[in-house]
Amino acid sequence: MKKLAALFFTGILLTGCLKEELPVKKPGNQMAGAFTENLAIGSDYKNQLYYSLENQETVLLANREDWDLGFEASADGFRVIINNGRFGGIKLLAATSFADVTTDNSSDLIYDAPSGNLDSTAIGDWRNKDNIYLFNLGNSIAGTSLGKYKLRIVSVTPTEYTIEYCKLNETTPVQATITKEPAYSFSTFSLRTGQQVTATTLPKKSTYDFCIRTYTHIFSDGMPYLVMGAVMNFENTTAVKLYNTDFTSFTYSNALSQEFKTNIDAIGYDWKTYNFDNSTYTVDPKTIFVLKTQNGRYFKFHFLDFYDEFGVKGAPKMEAIELVE
Repeated sequence: MKKLAALFFTGILLTGCLKEELPVKKPGNQMAGAFTENLAIGSDYKNQLYYSLENQETVLLANREDWDLGFEASADGFRVIINNGRFGGIKLLAATSFADVTTDNSSDLIYDAPSGNLDSTAIGDWRNKDNIYLFNLGNSIAGTSLGKYKLRIVSVTPTEYTIEYCKLNETTPVQATITKEPAYSFSTFSLRTGQQVTATTLPKKSTYDFCIRTYTHIFSDGMPYLVMGAVMNFENTTAVKLYNTDFTSFTYSNALSQEFKTNIDAIGYDWKTYNFDNSTYTVDPKTIFVLKTQNGRYFKFHFLDFYDEFGVKGAPKMEAIELVE
């Protein structure tokens, strides 16, 4: 979690970072049958696509504008994440009164760690604090601002959270209760509608492996960029990325010798590159991934294209195979 540059660069950064098949078990150190899938989220990257390798299906396709905050849904959970698919950021202010915050002081915003480490959220450990947060919601799909809000997280119990919030130009907050929904990793809430929206924005945590979407990546120089890639399920899902690797010959035995990562951006975005000369994306099929599901099954996959059959971008074509003993 770092203090970073303001959202002035959003349009440039998004453009710069965001181109263009039924298992049969085999004996020994072999591979089950391959399947391919176009994981289309729209040419404007408006959707968040949750996918299950085990079931070979899209579990949920959700609009990335529809939620603002995610509240850890376990009984002992207290952490709060922001929707980092819109380049929004947040900062803790010295003020403890909503009426005292009247100006836009949204420089030096803080962003959730792209790794998904819940000890490195932008909001941090809010307990025992009475301060106001200034929350820039980021940009809409059309590129316009979604607005700025003042926020205070008041309390948490094993079953719910209480928050107070209002728009930046308002002085009297409204109070909302967010019910913990333990079938999900987070309970999601929209400040703009005042509604809890979990069921329409997230799948149940046991039903998917990864999500194709935009997210805010933080580079080594501290600069945040909005990128389009894949992030894993928060729950007991691990993966490893291998460069310059032959997809066909990689086996179950090979997988067992790998060091799997728990960070949700282990798949990431850099399996594709952008060519500024012809304004197209290309993917590297020799960058392969191995994902271990919550149920202990291993799948290898790679991306073959960034375009669908009509030449529309934002539809990564994935080839995947379950690895079996």
